[in-house]
Amino acid sequence: MRYKFAGRDFVQVIQARFNALPTRSRVWRGRGADEKSLRCRAGCNARETLNHVSQSCFRTHRVRTARHDKILDFICERLDVVGVKYVREKPISFPGKKLIPDLI
Repeated sequence: MRYKFAGRDFVQVIQARFNALPTRSRVWRGRGADEKSLRCRAGCNARETLNHVSQSCFRTHRVRTARHDKILDFICERLDVVGVKYVREKPISFPGKKLIPDLI
């Protein structure tokens, strides 16, 4: 399968692949920045690294969850085509959070 990207999108894909997206930790590298200037722009009081932004920052949570759900829907469609039986579990609520299991 071949993908077609615009020039800007291609550059961003390459930057993400090589951990070179412009986060505060990367941009301030070697400039003697204080810890306050490296904090996440979303206000979550964590150091803004690519790992933080792509995996745990609340600003990107909605996008991560949507991508996960889209992949899960694709897998369910393929399992239906093949004829495999599966169970898609319902969310489990805990105080302050919601756990969403995937497939059985």
